[in-house]
Amino acid sequence: MGNTGSSFFWPDKDPEALGAGFGTNSARARKNFLQNVDDSGFNWLVYIVAASGFFTDSYNLFASNVILPALAYVYWDGTKHDKALAFNLTTLSASAVGQFVFGYFADKYGRRSLYGIELIIVIISTVGLLQCSNGFTDDNGNHTWDIDAWIIFWRTIMGLGIGAEYPLSACIAAEWSSTESRGRMIAAVFLMQPLGQLCAYGAGLTALRAFGSSKVEIDKLWRYVVGIGAFPTLLALGFRLFMPESGRFTYEVRKNIAPNDGIGALRSSDASVSSADVRSLGEESPINQFKFSEIWDFLYHQGHWIDLFGTSMCWLLLDFAFYGLGFNNPSTLAKLWTSQDLTFPPGVPYWLETSGIVNATIDGVEIINGTYSNGTIADTLVGTVLESNMLRAIYTVSIASLLGSFLIIATINRFNRKHMLTITFCLLAVVLLAAFASFKSLFHQGGLHVVLIMFWVIISFLFSFGPNTLTFIVSPLHLKIEFKLTRAQIPAEVFPTRYRCTFYGIAAAIGKIGAVLVQIVILHVPSIGKPNSSAIRWLLLSFAICMILGALCSHYFVPEVQRRSTERDTRKDRKGNFRPAPPYVNIPLQELPLPRRPRQPCRDGGEELREVELRSK
Repeated sequence: MGNTGSSFFWPDKDPEALGAGFGTNSARARKNFLQNVDDSGFNWLVYIVAASGFFTDSYNLFASNVILPALAYVYWDGTKHDKALAFNLTTLSASAVGQFVFGYFADKYGRRSLYGIELIIVIISTVGLLQCSNGFTDDNGNHTWDIDAWIIFWRTIMGLGIGAEYPLSACIAAEWSSTESRGRMIAAVFLMQPLGQLCAYGAGLTALRAFGSSKVEIDKLWRYVVGIGAFPTLLALGFRLFMPESGRFTYEVRKNIAPNDGIGALRSSDASVSSADVRSLGEESPINQFKFSEIWDFLYHQGHWIDLFGTSMCWLLLDFAFYGLGFNNPSTLAKLWTSQDLTFPPGVPYWLETSGIVNATIDGVEIINGTYSNGTIADTLVGTVLESNMLRAIYTVSIASLLGSFLIIATINRFNRKHMLTITFCLLAVVLLAAFASFKSLFHQGGLHVVLIMFWVIISFLFSFGPNTLTFIVSPLHLKIEFKLTRAQIPAEVFPTRYRCTFYGIAAAIGKIGAVLVQIVILHVPSIGKPNSSAIRWLLLSFAICMILGALCSHYFVPEVQRRSTERDTRKDRKGNFRPAPPYVNIPLQELPLPRRPRQPCRDGGEELREVELRSK
C-alpha cells in the first residue's frame, strides 16, 4: 500500500527520494530534502489534502447552527435550550480530547500512521448520526430508542475526529510547505473554517427550498445537511491513506539527525574527538523518540513552558469569546436583527421564541405574535425561521470572516505575526467595549439596531484577520531550517519537530476548554437566550476583557518567531543558550558532521567547508 500508493498519489514527494545522493542517515540528505521542499513553492496537492480535511471538520462543527433549530422543531417541543447546549458541549469536549490524543500519537508513532484515521472517524460518525431515531413509538408516545442519546453519542465520536484534524492538518501544511509559502499555506488552510460555515448554510438553504416545512421534510433537511459533509472527507481520505511520512519527522526523529542531538554540539564547537568517541556516537539505536523526562527538561529547565503557556492562553481566551459569539448563534443574531421588543404567547416553542420572527403572512394566512387567529402556534413559520437564521449568519458572520481570511492570506508575510496577533487582540477589545457601551441604546431601538449588526460584522472580520487565524498559525509548530533564515508563522513556529503535534494539540485543546467554559456560562445564565433580554451585553464586556488578556499574553509570553529557522534546536533554552548534549548520538561514523571551520572561497564564487581530519590517538 505504502510504496505503490505513495508514488501514484505523491510523485516525487518521498522524503528519502528528495534527500537522494547521500547516505540514508546523512545530515546532508536531510539538508537536501529541506532544500528541495523549500524550492517547491506553493504545493497545491499538499494544500488540497490539508484543506479538504479541515473544511469538512469546520463544516461538521458549525453545521450545528443549521441543524439544532431543525432538531428543536421536530423533536424538542419544550422551551428549554439545555439540549442544544448539551449537543454543543459534548462536541467541543470531545474535540479537545481528540486534539490532545491525536497530537501526542502523531509524535509518538509518526504522522503517517494517523493520516486518514481522523477522517474515517468523521465518516463513521456521520453515517451513525444520519441514522439516529427514536425507534418504534407506541400510541402512548413511548420509544424503543432515545434519539437525543444517540445524537449525543455520535456527535461525541464526531468531535474526536474533528479535534484530531487540527494538529494533523497543521502538520501537513507546515511540514510539507516551502519557507516562502508556509505562511500563506497555513492561513489558506484556516480559510476553510469560514468557508465550511458558509457551505453548511448553503446546504441548509438548498435543502429547505427543495423539501418543505413539514416535520417530515425538516427531519430530512438536517440529515441532508449532516450527510453532505462526508463527501469532501472522501477526497482527502484517498490522498492521506497513501501519503508518505513527513520528511521533517523522518529526518529529525526517525533517522536521528536533527540538530538537537549531541552532534550539534560537535558541529558548533572546535573540540577534538577521538576515534573511540566517534565510534560510540555512530552506534545504531532505536528510533529517536522523546520521553516525558525530555519534555519536562524542554519545558521546565529550558524555560519553554512560557511558550506553551503563551500560545495556550491566547487560544483559550480567543475561543472563549469566539465560540461565545459564534457557536449556536441563531438566537443571538435574531436578537440583533430585530428592531423592537417581541411578544410571544405562553408555551411558544424554543425554536420560535429565539427566531426574532413574530408576524408574517404564509399562504395568505396572517400570523401575529407567532400564532394564528385562533391562538394556536404557527408551525408553518419554521421554514421562514430556518431561512432567516441562515441568511443572517451569512450576511453577518460568513462573508466578513471570509474577507478577513483572504486579507490575512494576502498580508501574512508582510507583517510580524506576533505583533499582528497583539494588535488584532487590542482592536477586538476596542470594538467589543464599544459594542458593550452602546448596546442598550442600540438594542431593539428601531433603525439603530443596524449599528449593532455592523459591530458584529467588524468583530467577525477581525476574528478571521487576527487571532482566530493567527493562533492556528502561531501555535506550537515551530519550524526552523538551520541553513536558512525563514519567515515562518506563530503556531507553526514555537516547538521542534519531535514535540510539534503534542504541544500543538495541547494548545488547541486548551482553546477548546475555553469554548466549553463559555457554553457552561451561557447554560447558567438562561436570560441570555430570552428575545428581549440585553444580558448579552455583559458577555461582550467579558469577551473584551478576554481580548485584553490575550493581547498581554501575546506580547509577553508568545516568542518572537518571525526570523527563526524552521528546525528548532531542542538543546537550546528559551534564550538561545546551548545546553549539554546527551551521551549518545545515533549517526553512523561515515556520516559524522565535522566541526565548523572557516569557509574558503571557491573558484565559482561559492563557499566550501574545509574538511577536518579526525585522527585517532
